[in-house]
Formats: sequence, structure tokens, C-alpha cells
Amino acid sequence: MIKKEFIQKYAEKNNLEYKEAQKIVNDFIAFTTEILREEDILILRGFGTFHKRKRKAHKMSGSSLKPKISKEYLLEEKEHIFFKPSYCLLKTKPSDSSLLNENI
Repeated sequence: MIKKEFIQKYAEKNNLEYKEAQKIVNDFIAFTTEILREEDILILRGFGTFHKRKRKAHKMSGSSLKPKISKEYLLEEKEHIFFKPSYCLLKTKPSDSSLLNENI
């Protein structure tokens, strides 16, 4: 599902205009991004955990990128955001959202 479809379904489920739902979703994404810039972890009980991990600088041979080139590349240290879904989210069937609502 793409973002546009998600917003449309959210609007339908909550009896909102598309523009209102779009603002809510965009605000959530912007706020989540802002929090993750400042903090290392964001825990949303019943949904999951977003956390930052650093990937150390390492060398990669050019052969894995372009097989004809045997040059080595140095990849710099980077931060990546990982998402770990909650137990409730993993165990909930698509038709049964009651487990999610109980734990929030």
C-alpha cells in the first residue's frame, strides 16, 4: 500500500475529508522524523519501536557493485532507522484490530 492509499483508507474509516486525513498523516510522519532526529528510540506501545543504529564505516569491493571493476570503496559510517513491530502487531490478524486497541 502506498501513502496515498493509506490516507484514503484512513479518511474513509474516520469519516474525514481527504485533506484532513492527509494533514494528520503528514503531521505524524513529520513529528516522528523530528523525534528520531533528537532521540535514539521511539516506542509506540502496541505498534512497535523505531530506533537508530550506527553502521560502522567499511570497505566494499567494486565487484559487488560493478563486476567488471575491482576497485574498493570506503563506505562512511551512517545512521539507519530500524522498526521492530510489537508482539501485538505481529500476532493480530488483519480482520481483528481489537488486540491493538486493548494495549494502547
